Amino acid sequence: MRSHVRVLLHRANRGAESIAAIDTRDTYSTDEKIPAVVEAKAEEPKAAKAKAPKEEPRPAPELAKEEVKEVAAPQPVPAKGPHTFEVVVERNGRLGLQVEMKESCLLCVRVIEGCNLEAYNKTAPADRRLECTDFVVEVNGQKVLDKMVQEVNDASTVKMKVVRSVPFTVKIKKGGKPMGVGLTYQKDSIAIDLKEFRDGAVKDYNSTAPPESRLEVNDSIISVNGVAATPEKMVEVIKNSPEMELCLIRAPRA
Repeated sequence: MRSHVRVLLHRANRGAESIAAIDTRDTYSTDEKIPAVVEAKAEEPKAAKAKAPKEEPRPAPELAKEEVKEVAAPQPVPAKGPHTFEVVVERNGRLGLQVEMKESCLLCVRVIEGCNLEAYNKTAPADRRLECTDFVVEVNGQKVLDKMVQEVNDASTVKMKVVRSVPFTVKIKKGGKPMGVGLTYQKDSIAIDLKEFRDGAVKDYNSTAPPESRLEVNDSIISVNGVAATPEKMVEVIKNSPEMELCLIRAPRA
């Protein structure tokens, strides 16, 4: 039976990116050397009438020196990259995946209950389950966003290359300044994207933070001071909080 597909595309104010809600209906000895023992051989006694010469103290026997082996210094262990894995789902009804289009990948927004993907997750190992905030970077060999969405919609077998997101946290104090960052989000999303930096608290933070902790354009906020319900609620916390703990994720580079 031919699949009927509904792809919902939402667009937020200020030119936000698209979010695709995909709703398909038919649907990782050093062996130590023992020192040699040198025994001194006793001399035979001389004639009884002869005066025994005074014995000079004998030097202590020289022990064999231990062989010292040079041990190479341990090499640093290279840092592991993001966890990448494959998800293969056979369509039998609805696939049940909602995603948001990013610059070069799809962000998993939610797995819909009662559908093929949820059934897959129930039997898959924990490190191979598709979860919210995971990034889908390839679908059935396709890496172009529109073609990836089409494969998710139409293919009877959906093979996805997934990169698990690695959340990181930063603390920012406004100090009476504005945030100084452009924020965009979609109504049904789980994240707020950083789109441009201006003078303000974020720029001040970046000026003193180590390179690995600086915020970048297209980073996505997934919670603010522990609030992660909706983008609207996170924005409200950002507006009203003098200090913020932001939890963010960063999409993999293309």
